Amino acid sequence: MSESQWVGIDVCQKYLDVYVRPLSKLYQVTNNKKGIAQLVQILIEIQPELIVLEATGGMEISAAIKLTQAGARRSNY
Repeated sequence: MSESQWVGIDVCQKYLDVYVRPLSKLYQVTNNKKGIAQLVQILIEIQPELIVLEATGGMEISAAIKLTQAGARRSNY
């Protein structure tokens, strides 16, 4: 059985900074259609137990929708 992974996503207008714990992996993707698609692929491979996505004045909505459509678990703060 593998260790559970958790993901935190810091949202800004241009980028999504993604940290995977306890792997200590850091990713940065653009906050647009192409970057969000890359993020979804990364997280499908990791299969995190939980994704925490920062709510930032609506800049997180596209990522939240795509992650939800992909079946990702998330907590939106």
